[in-house]
Formats: sequence, structure tokens, C-alpha cells
Amino acid sequence: MIVFEVRVLATKVQLVATKSCPVTSTADGADAAPGDGVCADAQGRATLRSAVMEAASGSLGSRVGLVLPTGTYALTLPGAGAAGGDLDVAAGTDLVGNGSTLSVSGAADRALELAGDNSVRGFAVLGGTTSGSGGGVLVDAGTVALTDVAIGGSSADTGGGLAVAGGATTVSRGSISTNSATTGGGVAVSAGTVTLTGTAVQTNHATGPGGGLAVLGGTATLTGVTAFGNTALEGAGLFVGSAGQATLTSTTVGTNAATGTGGGFSAAGTLTLTDSRVTGNSAPTAAGGAAGLGSTLGIDRVTFDANVASAGPAGLDAAGTTTIATSTFSGNSSPNASALRVSGGAATVRTTTITANTTSGGAGTGAVQVSAGSLGLRGSIVSDQLAGANCATGSTVTSGGYNHANDTTCGLAATGDVQAGSANLGLLKANGGYSPTHQPNLGSPVINSGDPTCTGQDQRGWLRPRNGVCEKGSVER
Repeated sequence: MIVFEVRVLATKVQLVATKSCPVTSTADGADAAPGDGVCADAQGRATLRSAVMEAASGSLGSRVGLVLPTGTYALTLPGAGAAGGDLDVAAGTDLVGNGSTLSVSGAADRALELAGDNSVRGFAVLGGTTSGSGGGVLVDAGTVALTDVAIGGSSADTGGGLAVAGGATTVSRGSISTNSATTGGGVAVSAGTVTLTGTAVQTNHATGPGGGLAVLGGTATLTGVTAFGNTALEGAGLFVGSAGQATLTSTTVGTNAATGTGGGFSAAGTLTLTDSRVTGNSAPTAAGGAAGLGSTLGIDRVTFDANVASAGPAGLDAAGTTTIATSTFSGNSSPNASALRVSGGAATVRTTTITANTTSGGAGTGAVQVSAGSLGLRGSIVSDQLAGANCATGSTVTSGGYNHANDTTCGLAATGDVQAGSANLGLLKANGGYSPTHQPNLGSPVINSGDPTCTGQDQRGWLRPRNGVCEKGSVER
């Protein structure tokens, strides 16, 4: 059968002739004679494996589309190579599952290995296992698109659900859940680029770093992603290694739990978060929300809330080059540094609100701690914690002015600084934008008293200033 695939390239529309083999059997049978152009096993059944093998032989041309009837396709044949184990999908082959399930029940291997220049659509991929990489799906190289694909119940040493070793992979409207690995329980990226859009990464587990995702090398871009309920030794939601880069936009990292550090995320490489939320994560020792350990960390319009650590910082532990702008730290709790600890490097905080955190360690502790490195603060609110001081004893904060605090523990004495009286903020709630914020109440002293050079947007994405001068903190009145 020959069909035509419509591809839009820039302003041209291109028709690509695509050959196909009709798959009519859900059984697992190897192709009887690869290269003869007939997709059938020795029993004459038109199986998925026989079609994949015939496509790989080249007999069907350079572009092959395999459209499956909805069903459950169980990989039962053991062994290495195309005739057993996983499906070795050659470059130029596209799979359309129409809501089918591809499961591994006897092959003792992953489900799919993609050579590149592939698309996979409309599948649930379940139960793969390997001692190598990619328990569910392994991408070797090239351009791969996974759309409406759910990967679950799979395991590997690296990348329990999905492992990317190179090329450019996109995952759209997907689900990666209940997978496990030593590194990267849900997803592991060692090279290339990975883009996740509108995808849930949930309840995955790693005995090492990266319960949800581990970016060991290459680049990961997450937009509209939810990383929930993942567990790991370090970076339960997300781990970024020293050679990795990650960008998160409109993404929530929540209710993840680390047995070591970085309940939400841990980054040693480069990580940028914009219009996102880090919420309800936990770690027993430090960085219940996040750890930026020697990383380059950029945070803009992000809320860190309800993160918990049994010892050490709960919201964010920053030890590299850290820039925080127009963000909120609220409702985090730990014995010390419940909102933010700077433990190395240089951190710059501007137009940010740090309030309503709980520091339970008693005298000398606070929501903000500088144990090493430097912290610069401008146009921000550090005030009205639920328990504990604003800044821990011994913390040196370099003020750029126009900050508000309700005690003197941060030592703010530059132009426009206030160290007395409540900031009079509303409760943490949805005030517009991606994540919840504290909006100043009417009559708040932070209104029209902020950084006179402040421009751009507040945390909700509203233009600021609204009345000539910005409010202190992350939100305009």
C-alpha cells in the first residue's frame, strides 16, 4: 500500500510517498524472509515485528508508515537482534498505534529502540526491562517524535522509561510514569536535545539521581510539564549533571521526595526556570525544594512553596551562580534557612517576596541564611515569617536598596530599605500568572516604594510599574 504523508517545510508543502504493510495480527512473530517485501511470519501472520523487520530491510522504501489496528501487542520472543527482544525500528519508519498497548511479557528487553528519523504516535509502552539504557524506549540518534505516548512500568540501569543517547527527541502530550532505574527513573538524557511538552512525569524512582528526569549531558527543554511524586537519592523531580542543561517553562515540580538532597531538583549544570512552581517537595537533610550545587541557576517568576527539609534549607540551597528575579518563597519549613540558603558562589535576588516561611531551629536561625558566598538583595520583601527571624545570625546580605523587612536581622541599611513593620501582604493564592503569589493589601508600605529602576513584568506577567514606581517584591498591587 502507498499513502502520502503531508509535510510542511517552512513555506512549502511537500508530499512524501509512504509505503506501508498492513498489520493484522497482535501475535509476536519474526518476519519469515526480510527483504522480500512481504510482512509475514512463518505462519503467515502479518505481525508488528514482521512489519518492522521488513521496513528495516529497505524493501518498502525509505519512508514506511505502519498503522496498527487498536489492540495489545505483546513482545514475547526472547533473544537479541531483530527477530527477538525489542523492536529495532529503522530510520524512516513511523508507527501509529491508534491507542494500542505495546507490552513486554517474555522478551526480557526494552520495548522500542529507535534509530532516528522516526515518529511514534498513540501507544502505551509497558513493562520493558534492560540492564542498559531505556527500559521502555531507547533513542540512539536522529530526529524522533513521540506523541500521545505513555511509557510505564519499565526499568533499566539508565532511563527507566526513556533514554536519549543523541539526536533531537520531542515528547508531546505524553505520560512517563512508574518506571525505575539507577539513574533517571523516568527519563535519562546523555547527549542531544530533548523537548517535553504537555507531558506528565510521575511516580518514577531512581536509586541514584533523577527520579523523574536526569539530564546527564545534552539539553532538555520542558514546557507545560508536571513532575510529581517521583523519588530518588538526589534530585527526585529533576537532576541536571555538570555537563547538562535544562530549561523549564510553565512547569510544576511537586511532591517529589529525595532520600538525600534536592527533593524537587538538584543541579550541577545549567538550569533556567521561568513561570513555574516548585511545591510540596521534601528531603531529609537539605534542599527540600531545590539544590543548585555549583550550577548556573536562573529563576524568574517562580514560586517555591510548601517544601520541607528535616535539616538544612527547605526552599532553595544555592551554591553556584544564582540569579533570582520576581519570584516568591512562601510556606517552606525547616530548622534553618527555610526559604533560601546561599552556601557558595554568588546569588543575586531582585524584586522577590520571601514571606510566611517557618524556621523551627530557634535562636540564631532564619528564613534566609548565607553560610558561604555572597547574597545581593534589591527591591525585595523579606518579612513576616510564620516562625523564626528573617535572616539567620551571621548572614551577610549586601543590600542594593528598596527592600522591606519587619526585623533587623538581615542588616538592610541602603537607600529605600525599611526594617520595621509588617509588609501587609495578602495570602498566597492565585492572583494571575502561572503560580500563586502574595499581593500587597491596600495600605501596604511596599506599594510605590520599590526599586525606581524596576521595569518589565511582575510575577503574574503584568507590566510594571503600574503607578510610576514599582512595588517592593514580586507583585504589583
